[in-house]
Amino acid sequence: MNYPLPTYFLKRSARSRHIRLRVEAGGHVTVSAPARATDSTIKNFLEGHASWLRAKVEYFKKIPEPTLARSQEKKLFESHKYQAKALAEHKLKQWNERYGFSFKKVAIRNSRSRWGSCSSSGTISFNYKIAFLPEALADYLVVHELCHF
Repeated sequence: MNYPLPTYFLKRSARSRHIRLRVEAGGHVTVSAPARATDSTIKNFLEGHASWLRAKVEYFKKIPEPTLARSQEKKLFESHKYQAKALAEHKLKQWNERYGFSFKKVAIRNSRSRWGSCSSSGTISFNYKIAFLPEALADYLVVHELCHF
């Protein structure tokens, strides 16, 4: 049986090189596509992944959407970013004594979908929620980001 595709939000980006699907809590679907991708290419991509997409939408519909408003999230970020930075710097120092990688600075961000990232200029960025992780996961995150160098 052929079911219709779920509704989705389309994001086009000049920097994007591939079409990507993202399903979030509540079953919301976002399609990210290169600016040059045609509508028919995007539709073909969605149809090719239709069964996977429908299964994920049904699964994520069962997960409640986040209840924090963006303003509440910002307050939470402001009140925990210094704690997160101190934790990240401590763990970076601790693990880097063993590995000896070279990086320039540490930044704490309020990102929605990333726990950490590295820039080519030597900055390691962490999500402020590192402060809430169990110690073993925080260690894993720090070591993972160090390994990019």
